[in-house]
Amino acid sequence: MDRHTNNSESIVRPRSRWPWPRIRALAIVTLRQGLRMRLWVLAAPAIAILVAADVSSPRFDAVFDGIPAAVGTSLLVMTVMAVLVGLFFATYALPSEMESKVAHTVATKPVTAAEIVAGKVLGLSLLLAAMLAAVGAGAYAYILVRAADIQVQAARRLDELRPRATHPADLNAVEAIARRGPLQTYRYHAADEGPEIGIEYGPDWRGPADARWVLAETGMRLSWSLAAAPVREWSASGPCRVTASLLVERAPCAAKPSTESPQQAAPDEKPADAPVQVLAALLPAGRDIGRIPTDPREPVYQDFFDLSASGVLEVTVLAADAPPVKGALNVPAGGDLVLHVLAASSGMLVGARGGSLRIVGPGGQERLVEAAPAVNPGEMRRRVLLAGRSIAPRQTALFRFDDVRPGRLGSADPAFEVGFSLDAWAPPTVQPDARLTFIRSDGQERTLLFHPESHHSTILYLDREFWRGGPLQVRLECLTDEDYFGLVPDSVRLRLDGGPHVLNFARGAAMVWLFGTVLVAIGTVMSARLSWFVSILATITFFVLGMCRGFILGSTPLGPAARRLAQFACDRLAWDGWRWVAQYVVVPLPDLRVLVPDESLSMGQVLPLADLGQAAAWTAAGSVVLVLVGAWLLKRREVAA
Repeated sequence: MDRHTNNSESIVRPRSRWPWPRIRALAIVTLRQGLRMRLWVLAAPAIAILVAADVSSPRFDAVFDGIPAAVGTSLLVMTVMAVLVGLFFATYALPSEMESKVAHTVATKPVTAAEIVAGKVLGLSLLLAAMLAAVGAGAYAYILVRAADIQVQAARRLDELRPRATHPADLNAVEAIARRGPLQTYRYHAADEGPEIGIEYGPDWRGPADARWVLAETGMRLSWSLAAAPVREWSASGPCRVTASLLVERAPCAAKPSTESPQQAAPDEKPADAPVQVLAALLPAGRDIGRIPTDPREPVYQDFFDLSASGVLEVTVLAADAPPVKGALNVPAGGDLVLHVLAASSGMLVGARGGSLRIVGPGGQERLVEAAPAVNPGEMRRRVLLAGRSIAPRQTALFRFDDVRPGRLGSADPAFEVGFSLDAWAPPTVQPDARLTFIRSDGQERTLLFHPESHHSTILYLDREFWRGGPLQVRLECLTDEDYFGLVPDSVRLRLDGGPHVLNFARGAAMVWLFGTVLVAIGTVMSARLSWFVSILATITFFVLGMCRGFILGSTPLGPAARRLAQFACDRLAWDGWRWVAQYVVVPLPDLRVLVPDESLSMGQVLPLADLGQAAAWTAAGSVVLVLVGAWLLKRREVAA
């Protein structure tokens, strides 16, 4: 105890107004105290635990999942160590000194309570940094060993798959690991526009170049805006007629899969002279096509119509309050009107030029819509379906990358991540085929055929000799008959080189250290007024509520369900305290999950410096607030003593 007292006396002399020398000296004393307690011996068991956990954990694919699993396990073990230091040792430092009277000796010196708490927090944070550095170094040494073994496995698998590969692009991901190793980091560059759904007509297409076309069974539609047309006014005095002169082409049929016997052969499609059927819908802008009503008293806003032999579509339009009539559409009550036309007959192309839509009123008045129809996959839809066809014409999805600076490409070849949901109702034996076409600003194209992965995204690498940055268009096509790909704007993303893997791992470890520093500050504040055992319980409660804050308040996908479950339990117990707890206890708490490294970091995605800086600023601000609270609690404890 005398030795501690002498250290404390040397800390505070000479007295200066600037508190940093005293905080630094107290932090050094706390760090030495932790080292004397030999907390650093936890590093070796932590490394052994992460190695054992990684070796024993099952993996779907050792080549692709090995390094993400090892990195994720390492960060998890370091996070657990930060939690242990924050929950147990941080709550032990001040109470132990209180019991040994060392804290009372320091408190009698010209050292403020805030400086004592700040010194403890800084010293424990430095101790945690040293422990995490030791564990991180050992963990990354193990990751390097795993990476060397995985690279050998990838080279062996590449030799086995190369003779059987249908599409060379299917080997892109394995080739990258066999050539450069699995320690690759990346950062995303999202598409500036897309998916823009269109049609690939093929080299033999002879249709009119100035027409807009939609292909049947793709969900695409021709859409005319009728906002400037007096359809609602004219239909109020009698039935109107909307006439559209459409172009119709029969698309070549793809080969049907063979059946077991001629008796089981699929029936032929409709004969060539069968009438072409379309779905016409008259809807307000922003509303998508829904169901066709079955109640004869319900207004009809969409229905099926047969085209005439010349391709003319005639639709009778009735007032909103008029009784529904077969073969006619009612005008919606409000909103700007839009006419949608979808090709309903299988294997049909339906198109239209500008000036092909005419509106005739009940008194013979006419209005010509001169604008060409727009082609879109639906109103207010984030997810679209890309229908497949093995022969042209087929549907396409176009993504545009406006300008990628060459300096952002890095040293590795740029890769494109293609991820979409496959058709759930397709037979499991179907192997989908897809094609990705890269189009440079000068019109040069590069095509890659590939088999989409079902359990994770497909990675396709683009040769740097073909594209060195700048504008780029990426066109995606499904080549499998009667199959569909679900697409969102993030379905095709550019993956750029993210720099050294060890640097990204260090950023993740630094984020764990920031997370642990906040826990250390919380534990120190709790122990400034409470006993060791009670402060541990209070810190655990604070930690659990901070980690579950999003679930409790409903800011996560499972949050509303968790909140309803808790409210239901409180209602059954006739206790109305849940709302009070959520409003006055949980809301002021910080969300500690924002300091935990995201799972994408273990997959190789770069942790941006901006996010790390934001976490550091959040940690610094929170620690200052906690130090002030701890100083106030320590003063009250001194007065009570």
